[in-house]
Amino acid sequence: EHLKELLTELETFYHVKPMIYTTPSAYRRYIKGAFEEYPLWIRNVYYHPSLLMLGRQWDLWQYTDRAQLGGYTGGTKYVDLNVFRKRKIDEYICP
Repeated sequence: EHLKELLTELETFYHVKPMIYTTPSAYRRYIKGAFEEYPLWIRNVYYHPSLLMLGRQWDLWQYTDRAQLGGYTGGTKYVDLNVFRKRKIDEYICP
């Protein structure tokens, strides 16, 4: 119920459908069967999302949180890396 309210508020404010970022276990416990109209950003650093049997397509997949980039001088040693499944990235950019 609270997630639906948050998603509605975000969509109203930004004029774009928000993406749900979740782990497979949180997806199964709280989201599966609902919010199908929202893009799904799945975090799993162990398996490809197709092996997780989520019951729906993913849009973005965070496959590591331990990448190192040459020249990166941020406050942490590692950065996240993600794979974007779709080609229409502009669908997810706030105006």
